[in-house]
Amino acid sequence: MNDTLTTGPESATRESIRPRQEGRIVALNIVEVRTSNFVQELERRGFQVNRFDVKNWRAAFARLVPFIATILRSDAVLSGAVVPFQIPCILAAKLLRRPVVIDFPMDLTVWPFLTLPHWRWLVALNLRLADGVLTIRSREYVIAKFGLSKQRVRFVENCPDLALVPAVAGGRPRFQPSPGSFVICWSGGHAHHRLERFMPTFEALIELVPNVELLLIADPALPSVVESKRYAESAGFGDRVHALPIILPTQDFYATIAHCHAWVASLGDDTLQGRQELRMEFLEAGLLDTAVIAAPTPAFLQHGFTDGREIIYIDPSDPRASALKIAEFARRPEQLKQLGERLREHVLRNFSFDKGVDDMLQMLLPGRAAGVSKHS
Repeated sequence: MNDTLTTGPESATRESIRPRQEGRIVALNIVEVRTSNFVQELERRGFQVNRFDVKNWRAAFARLVPFIATILRSDAVLSGAVVPFQIPCILAAKLLRRPVVIDFPMDLTVWPFLTLPHWRWLVALNLRLADGVLTIRSREYVIAKFGLSKQRVRFVENCPDLALVPAVAGGRPRFQPSPGSFVICWSGGHAHHRLERFMPTFEALIELVPNVELLLIADPALPSVVESKRYAESAGFGDRVHALPIILPTQDFYATIAHCHAWVASLGDDTLQGRQELRMEFLEAGLLDTAVIAAPTPAFLQHGFTDGREIIYIDPSDPRASALKIAEFARRPEQLKQLGERLREHVLRNFSFDKGVDDMLQMLLPGRAAGVSKHS
């Protein structure tokens, strides 16, 4: 990984030239990594942030009075999407004329989440009550799906926080591969990423790249991990597949990823959720100069990731062709390195964390980001 992760212009100038900002914000039910990153940046900029979690009906009503007391001393509410329990808090904020902005980068009404009609209605109600909704561009369909006003929706992309992706020197890799091996990794293992679909490609790759190994970093109980390990054992290459549980602290996780040759982002092109999601972890891997393998989903294509330039696209339904494509890069380490470098440049250029927070602030507190966007 490149040391400029922590010394690049965006992180180096954040504290030195960005003016301190004032304001009080309530952070309600922050569950997404990206929203949590936004909240931490607001605190770094000088905003006072009060966090509230109401994740069941008992908490929703038991904490309503202290929530109202906090709202009276605050300027706005930045909320996650814990449906339906946060609705009483949103209603209270609206009655007190405090703007509410909901961060909604993930569609909670399609698999692997609930798909029942009443659940979709509750999610729609939650979003319609808000003064503004943040989502990513590849989720533009939510505007029509939930009957939202285009004027109340702002596209704020998943933006990795450079301050939270430390240099390799700050972390300890948890995996030591065999000498001379070519290591491919996937992590997370959530159902809609369909990472288990990589196994036939990996099997075909063994013949082409005899020193290839596969590292899985995820909860060992997840079906994707269980299925991948079962496939490897039944096909006779279980010794090439290594599984680690979720790695903490995060700097050790990043250091482990950075020491792999390639990382598989998503093969979930067979579901709406998988096609439209742009993973934060993918962008973080990009900052590590790590080559990325993925299916060419609309999310990747819509955000300008080009095959052979910033990413390696494969078709999981054609394992042999996919393996041949990966093998070509494995035999040309300089090209693989350049691919990772171009991915990093693309992420830094198009997914600026500071600009993302400025865009979020323009909806949450119009005018508060003025005069700082030039530093993004």
